[in-house]
Amino acid sequence: MIRSRNKIPVMLSSGIFVTLLFLMLNCFPQPRYRNTGYRDRPRRTNDTQNNRAHFEIESGLASYMAQELQGRTTASGEKFNMWALTAAHKTLPFGTIVRVINLENNKSVDVRINDRGPFKRGRIIDLSYEAARILDFINNGLTKVEIRVIKPVP
Repeated sequence: MIRSRNKIPVMLSSGIFVTLLFLMLNCFPQPRYRNTGYRDRPRRTNDTQNNRAHFEIESGLASYMAQELQGRTTASGEKFNMWALTAAHKTLPFGTIVRVINLENNKSVDVRINDRGPFKRGRIIDLSYEAARILDFINNGLTKVEIRVIKPVP
């Protein structure tokens, strides 16, 4: 009988200890995203093919972004400024300087790529309001343009 009485407090105290240990371990912050191994590593790409694609002349429709996006964060992390000479392109690296030529009136402007887009089918570039004003297509909303890379990112 004495032995059975001694086992109960030992079992009870070990159960309490395990419960407290479990509660304490759950109080520590858990990582929000777990490391999944190989998927987190950067993939190697063939840079010669990617760079060659960025030097080609591209033509298509351009649109512009204006007041509704003013102050919002772009894909590059900077705030959108509708008065800056910036643009959004689907594949060109951030910081690339491109010359955009309005094919309807032959006006041109140099802009810096700082965002991703456009996401409408058939469009190749979204320009800031100021760039669209210089190219003189604010009233139309869309225009045919040609894009040439002036200064690629090193």
